[in-house]
Amino acid sequence: MKSVAIYGFAPQTRDLVHQSDADEIWTLNNFYNYNLPEGRVTRTFEMHALWMHASNVEKEPDNHYWGWLKSEHPFCIYMPKVRDDFIKDLQRLKSIASNGIDKLSETELTILGEELREVEIGIDFFKDCKSNIVRYPLEEIIDDTIPILDGINTDIFPPRGMHPYYISSIDYMSALAIYERFDRIEYYGVELREKTEWAMQKSGATFWAGFARGRGIEVLTPKDSVLINAPLYGLSGGDQLIPIQVPEHLKKQLTTEFDKQRNTHNHLSGRFFTIREERDKAFEDNDEETAKKLDDKLSELRVQMENAWRTMYMAEGGLNIVNYLINHENMNLRPLTLESITRLEQVVLEGEKEVEG
Repeated sequence: MKSVAIYGFAPQTRDLVHQSDADEIWTLNNFYNYNLPEGRVTRTFEMHALWMHASNVEKEPDNHYWGWLKSEHPFCIYMPKVRDDFIKDLQRLKSIASNGIDKLSETELTILGEELREVEIGIDFFKDCKSNIVRYPLEEIIDDTIPILDGINTDIFPPRGMHPYYISSIDYMSALAIYERFDRIEYYGVELREKTEWAMQKSGATFWAGFARGRGIEVLTPKDSVLINAPLYGLSGGDQLIPIQVPEHLKKQLTTEFDKQRNTHNHLSGRFFTIREERDKAFEDNDEETAKKLDDKLSELRVQMENAWRTMYMAEGGLNIVNYLINHENMNLRPLTLESITRLEQVVLEGEKEVEG
């Protein structure tokens, strides 16, 4: 039996991996901070764009992770792109530029500049990279797990019947284990219980765990794990519905977050256009030093604007869901009582106490 242990960082169950007899252990990102020896790891995954890490290095010159990614290890590191991909991207961008920069709109020029910066960062990363970087075989896995279907109405459905569903590194890891026909997948430190982006990623992790079971693969989660663990609907006794106060409270939180990120984005946008005008003026005056400093500032602002924009729309998506729950006819619930507190709510309350402690 070929088995793999997928190791995340949730403290509730991560240390149980030391009792695993799995043939391989797969983990991600800066796992070395979480009591997992490199000698036990067989593969690791870094599925974020390299430019994001480069931006962190610019802010923190002593950033250890960037250097660690480039150093030699006894395992491979999966990434979305390898050196050849960045070289192909550079050739594509050169081809676009050779057709005439003056033909591009201001927006197209901005996008071209951002893509060029990403390519330069990628090529520079691989110049002195000693680690074994492997391209994640996304296209092959998609074809294997959700192949294109025949005879479906593509006016309604995508050609595969559904969209590829990868919303965390855990999803990529599970999908690869399925693709490589492992017989057993064990999950450690994969809880996705905190009220952050992890909670939004839980559906992806459970989707791929269910997919694995459907392929006949054994899926193991620790006894105390909440990853795939909930009362049996209609059979466990008591009121399993979420009291109306819960989504109403969440709506207030999401509204506050949406407004905060919208204001932040608007503020950053104003600064961005002001600094861009200053940079363009510096270029006209042949003040290259000032122009370079302002250009670096623009790159930093782009990242901040993107983060604010993404968080704003995540909050808006959450608001849409919560409003649906509150307004749906089946949400006519009685007031909060001790009996109506579900196991899920107890977990949330315990988590908040841990954070406060």
